[in-house]
Amino acid sequence: MVDTEEGTDGENEREYHRVLTRVSHAATRGASVGMGLRGGLHVASYALRLVSSVAVRRRQRRGLIMIRHGRESGFQATVKKILRDTAAHGLFLGTFSASFVMLDEGIAYVFGRERTRAWRALLSGFLSGPSLMLTGVFRDGTNDRHTSLAIYLVLRGIMLLVRCGNIPLEEDDSGRLAPPPATTYSIEARRSDSMKEQHSAVGQEAGSCVVSQKRSTNGGKRAATAAEIKKPKVRRAWIYWLLTPTRFAYGDVVLMCLATAQLGYSWVILPSTLPGSYIKFLNTHGGKSPLVLEGIRDVCSRRTRRMPCDIVHPGQSCSGHALTFFPRAYLRALPVYIPVYIVPALLIHRQKLLQKGNAARIWPKIVKGCLRSSLFLSLYCTLAWRGVCVGFQTTGKSTGTIIASSCWVAGVALLAEKKSRRMELAVYALARALESFSMSLVEWGYVPKSKNLPRIDVLLFSIATAAICHCYSDHNGKRRDVFAGKYLNVFDFIFGNTGFTNSGRIRHVPTNKDLVAMAGETGFGKRVRSFARSIGNDLAALSRNPSIPSSISSLSLDSDDDAERKYM
Repeated sequence: MVDTEEGTDGENEREYHRVLTRVSHAATRGASVGMGLRGGLHVASYALRLVSSVAVRRRQRRGLIMIRHGRESGFQATVKKILRDTAAHGLFLGTFSASFVMLDEGIAYVFGRERTRAWRALLSGFLSGPSLMLTGVFRDGTNDRHTSLAIYLVLRGIMLLVRCGNIPLEEDDSGRLAPPPATTYSIEARRSDSMKEQHSAVGQEAGSCVVSQKRSTNGGKRAATAAEIKKPKVRRAWIYWLLTPTRFAYGDVVLMCLATAQLGYSWVILPSTLPGSYIKFLNTHGGKSPLVLEGIRDVCSRRTRRMPCDIVHPGQSCSGHALTFFPRAYLRALPVYIPVYIVPALLIHRQKLLQKGNAARIWPKIVKGCLRSSLFLSLYCTLAWRGVCVGFQTTGKSTGTIIASSCWVAGVALLAEKKSRRMELAVYALARALESFSMSLVEWGYVPKSKNLPRIDVLLFSIATAAICHCYSDHNGKRRDVFAGKYLNVFDFIFGNTGFTNSGRIRHVPTNKDLVAMAGETGFGKRVRSFARSIGNDLAALSRNPSIPSSISSLSLDSDDDAERKYM
């Protein structure tokens, strides 16, 4: 009896230590990821702003003069703002990660791990959502709103729930309905199943005599075929039927067309409903000066018979304007996508880009992706203007409604993009469109301004995290496959969870101490030490010879082949 009590106490102590370790690791890893992402974005955007500015040297000189006079320069203010915002986002993501893990473990301890397997992560994710308010903790009591981010995450959560709903359910050993382990049900899988059934139809007809004989021996009951035995038992057919539109192959294009209708209207008629940075992006790639947009807005507000085509392309026909607009739009799109494809390639395939065999395989993919994405953006802008011209010429009217009902055709340009990128672009554009539409309702007078919730972004973020965490961890992680591999790896790293055992226990990722030890034993750690030794040797040589050592510019660290992820 004493041994049993001692064993129970030891097990409880180990469980307590496991939970405490998991919470602390989630906090530190979440904070490091938040600070790394936010800080990296700030540094990249500030560097691009300095490079693109014409008066960089003048501002730097002015900053030095202000420092000499004891004032705070613009550079110092920017650095402080970047540091505060980076620290706030690290605090937010660290708090969210620790709160989710703590609530998840606490609910499992109080109410039972098996009893709460279907809703534990959903509730934990929802209750951890208010940590978003920490992003404004360093702003004198005022908080920044993150409505765009919250709406985007809500759409991502809905998309994950739809994927879960499209997974067929089957009965497990205990008779409970659950998705098959580590399987996803895609359109290609259904097509392959139908093809197998068609090919096996002849064999089933040929074996009809055998089936009839088995019926006589089994009391008149027809014996099940092999295909019927392997086919999962699908329940809740009404949910699967309700989600039929979501299995449409070109659903991403439809969403893009709907988003484009609202974005085109808001850009021309109600630019106040869009963020300033997004307006600047549209003005650049729309290829028209603000005076042209103001002229179109003025004509549409007066509801005159004058065609805005005279303002958009004076002295040109609508088709001629489209033909001359497209090449210039393509040249404007190239600088946008060149860093999008080049920078990740340099980070992931630094050394292989210089090897003949691998370079011949990677560089064509980079060039092809850059050209294809530039084609999408330029074609998108061209079709938007051409669609608006067709709407004006067909109806003979110039209103904001005509703009919204004709510029949607630009969404068809999404077909030029890679299939794996279409839904990402469509969801991003739809998030911007929904935010703009909600603000347009206020401008139109349908929603009073006093009815606006003060922090609607926190509520939306909580709903989004509830849906995402539900798909990630509930039902013992049987729906984890709806996540893309890159997102699933990040979730596993932060939350310390790589799946579940048969008893519902969590499989943990290595601890921080284990990761450091593993890094020292692998080739990556050896290369880090080699890199440090080479730097020391170069510095010693530099002290003897002031010339710049050539090895410093040629040094690069490459990730392990086993840990390398597929690019594109």
